[in-house]
Amino acid sequence: MELTPQELSDVQTSITSRRFFPLWIIQCGFMMGPIFFAIVVYAVYRDQAVNPPHPETGILDLMSILTWVTVGLTGVSSFFVFLTYRFPGCMRWVSARKNIMKTAQPTRNTDTAPEALLFQNLIVRIILRLAILEAPAMFGLAVFLVGVQTGGLYNQPDFWLNALPTAVFFFYTLATLPTKDSVLTQQQQIHETWT
Repeated sequence: MELTPQELSDVQTSITSRRFFPLWIIQCGFMMGPIFFAIVVYAVYRDQAVNPPHPETGILDLMSILTWVTVGLTGVSSFFVFLTYRFPGCMRWVSARKNIMKTAQPTRNTDTAPEALLFQNLIVRIILRLAILEAPAMFGLAVFLVGVQTGGLYNQPDFWLNALPTAVFFFYTLATLPTKDSVLTQQQQIHETWT
């Protein structure tokens, strides 16, 4: 169900810099953890590149298994995030539909108005999607760090696949930095799942 012209106008006017800025802060904040961890991994890698350790066979086998677990986690988490965009109703459990219906009265508080609750729901959805993609990114960086410290990274080229989830996370985060149009589109989708 489409938003009525009045609801659409309310939603458009509610997207102000006061509400829009936190979305940028959230996305940038989520990126800082993997960025700092990647800097640490790079520093360790650079220090050990001169004289890399020689890994044992058992370590290489374990690292290979962890690498493919990382790739699998990346695939599963990316698929789940794709599903949340393709089928927005699958995140219906996140919504506060009952609260919106109760507060759609002539006298509205600005924090409980339907457009404010739509925006709060959007923030929750953004955080959940970022958290779902950040988990394999951090796991991949941890495996990457272990590979650097044990010397496995220098002997097995497939260990570089552990950087894949971090690349996916950064690409997704940068590609979905909020704009006024994207926020409006997502709020429209959320509204449609509630009606």
